[in-house]
Amino acid sequence: MLAEVFHYEPDEEAAWIECKALFNTGASFHYQDELICIGSLWVVENEKLRSMNAQARDDYLAKLMSRMGDCYTAYCQWEDRKMAEGEF
Repeated sequence: MLAEVFHYEPDEEAAWIECKALFNTGASFHYQDELICIGSLWVVENEKLRSMNAQARDDYLAKLMSRMGDCYTAYCQWEDRKMAEGEF
């Protein structure tokens, strides 16, 4: 999987929505004063994904992207703390 994170300002909500529509698999959320979209593309499917029915596959990918969103939120919080401490 290849994933990329896109950051938008609050006044760029239309562009954020457009970005989200470009990806079948992704996550989107608000973080403080930013709109964030994580878009992903599957480059190679593994045997596990190929063996799943469509609903099971969608559920699996949705859980994965939800975890990616949680991890990126944690990273943003960590980065904010480091900036507040003067480490960046």
